Amino acid sequence: AESCGDGLLEHNRAYLRWLKNIREKYPSLVIENCASGGNRMDYLTLENCDVQSTSDQTDYKVYPYIAANMFSALLPEQAAVWAYPASHASDEQPNSECVIMNMVNGLAGQMHLASKLYLLNETNAALVKEAVVLSKKLEAIRKNALPWFHKDTPTDMESGQVIYGLKEGHKLIIFVYRMHGKEDICIDIGKKIQGAKIIYPSCSNIPLKTDGKHIHVSFPNKFMARIIEIETI
Repeated sequence: AESCGDGLLEHNRAYLRWLKNIREKYPSLVIENCASGGNRMDYLTLENCDVQSTSDQTDYKVYPYIAANMFSALLPEQAAVWAYPASHASDEQPNSECVIMNMVNGLAGQMHLASKLYLLNETNAALVKEAVVLSKKLEAIRKNALPWFHKDTPTDMESGQVIYGLKEGHKLIIFVYRMHGKEDICIDIGKKIQGAKIIYPSCSNIPLKTDGKHIHVSFPNKFMARIIEIETI
C-alpha cells in the first residue's frame, strides 16, 4: 500500500469481495454483521449482510435508546436486537416488567433471545413465549414497514420516555417505554386514529385512551414498556 489509508481501503474492499464470494457460493447462508455491536454499519457492508447486530449491550434499560434510533441507519428486517429476559434471574426471579421490557426490545427487530431462560418461573416464561409467537407474526410487517419516528425521539439517555415504531399502510406498531419520566405519556400519531390496542403483553392492564390524533398511556411505575397496534384513517 502507498499509505495507511490506502491499505485500510484495500483491506475493506477485499473483505467485501470475500463476502460477495461467500454469498455466491452459499446463497442460502444467513450472514450476520457484528463488529462489536453496531460499529461496522456502512451501507456497502449492510448490502452484503442479511442481519445487523445493533449492539452488544446487555442492560435492558439502555437498549431502548439504541432501538429507538437504529432504524435511522438500517432496514427494520435487518436489525437484530438482543433480549435477555433472564439475565438477572438467579435464586430471585426478575419481576415481570423486567421480562416485558426485555422482550419489547427484542420485538423491535430480529430477536436474538439469550440468557438462562430455564431459570424463569411459569409466569415469566409465558411472557417470553408470547413474545416469540408475536415476533413471528410481525415478520411480514417488518419486511414491508417503514420506520416511524416520534417527534420526541431520544437523542441521549436523559429522555424520560422512549417512543418509536413501524408503519405499514394504515397500520402502526408503536413501542413505548416509560424510563424515568412522567407517568402519563402522550403519543402524537399525526393522523386520525381509528382504533388502538396493546398487543404485548396481551394481559396488560395499562390504561390506554385515544383522542383524535393522540394516544394517552399511563405507566404507574418506572421502567415499563408496551407495544401498541394502531389503525389510522
